[in-house]
Amino acid sequence: MLRAGEGVEQRIGPHRTLVTLPLSRADAVGAAALSLTFAAVAWLVAPYMLAMWRWAFTAGTAALELDGRLEVMSSAIVRAPIPVLAVSSASPGRTAMIVGAILVVALMVVAQRFSDTTLPMAYFIRAIALVLASAVIVFGLGPSNMMDLARYNRAMLHVSLGIWMLTPLVYGLTLFLLDIGWTRKAALIALAMTHLAVFIPLQQLVAMYVVRHLSLLALPLVFVFGSVAPQVAVLIALYAWGASWPGRRP
Repeated sequence: MLRAGEGVEQRIGPHRTLVTLPLSRADAVGAAALSLTFAAVAWLVAPYMLAMWRWAFTAGTAALELDGRLEVMSSAIVRAPIPVLAVSSASPGRTAMIVGAILVVALMVVAQRFSDTTLPMAYFIRAIALVLASAVIVFGLGPSNMMDLARYNRAMLHVSLGIWMLTPLVYGLTLFLLDIGWTRKAALIALAMTHLAVFIPLQQLVAMYVVRHLSLLALPLVFVFGSVAPQVAVLIALYAWGASWPGRRP
């Protein structure tokens, strides 16, 4: 007679990402070759992708009425200049500071209600409240020269381009070592890089629109929760999806 839990342990094995897979020399060479191939393709395609970003920023600033100025900045990673949209945003006034402080209190109350039923949601809401409270305190002490929307845009585009260029290497050290068909690996990394290439300029436009209309008080929230985190989450989600595919060998 089986004791409680024994039957479950026999039927459900550990996930492939939690076990040590036999890695042959051919698998290692294939993973390195595929990773380097996509890195080379990314370097060659980057100028065309940046041209698409330029078009997206030009169309976006007109559609969203951002009153932005298109500029370019050099990059040490790719040969083409990176387009950047220079958009200004005002510092928060007294009304915005009061609304921000009220929102902090309201978020803490809501988080307390979730603490008994959905603890992860409670921690997430508290994190939002903490970031917003820090912004209220900083601006409450006086105008801050550290928070500037144009400087944020430049930094984020440099970081985002770096993440896009490093995607083949990241997947080469993780997903490519799993026992999945090479065609599926190539398709997944192509999907990930295409998604980021389209997502990054749209993400920048949304961030500029939000900060421009809500003042610089919203910039810390955009930076913490709406900058690198969504990009990395996309890569992790696609990796998890690919890792769940059936292997080549039984």
